[in-house]
Amino acid sequence: TSPRDKLAARLAASWSRLVCVHGEANAWPRHHPEREEPETVHWVAHRPATAETFEAVMAPRQALAQATPDHVEMSPERLRAGGTVQQWRDAWTGFTRPDDILVMWGAYYRDLAAGDGLPLSVPSINLRDEVSRLLRRRFGTVEASMDSLGAKPTLLALAGRGGRRLSALVGALESLRAPAPPEATTGRAW
Repeated sequence: TSPRDKLAARLAASWSRLVCVHGEANAWPRHHPEREEPETVHWVAHRPATAETFEAVMAPRQALAQATPDHVEMSPERLRAGGTVQQWRDAWTGFTRPDDILVMWGAYYRDLAAGDGLPLSVPSINLRDEVSRLLRRRFGTVEASMDSLGAKPTLLALAGRGGRRLSALVGALESLRAPAPPEATTGRAW
């Protein structure tokens, strides 16, 4: 059995528990004189087994960085009109289940959300690390991995860059859950 088939079997066995997550931050450039620590302003999740989707926009708790609206692809007005961190935590607690397994592309936004006090379940799967091991190369964004995985984004009705990235993550996960086609097992590293 190939490493890719082992991953597919692992994902298939846990499918009902998997929840894809992605966040976006209000973040200042590292050397900006007014820089404050990054904070989560957009959090999205999707449970592929049931098609349940979660979205929360949190109003910045500190000054909105000038580049944040363009970076997260949301208007300053939408960001400033977001809810509170407590509303986000309460809604997230209502969405999650005790046996969930979070799936993310990298750990930055998970760690940032945990720092914001979001209760996050463990275990989790860093799909970027899994794919990097399988294909024996490093990947940047989830969008950049789609061709290598033979994946297409799963269309989700979610806003901004967070919605686009979560759509790509769900598509990548769905493509990896399926066993490798026979032609993929010959002449490739995985």
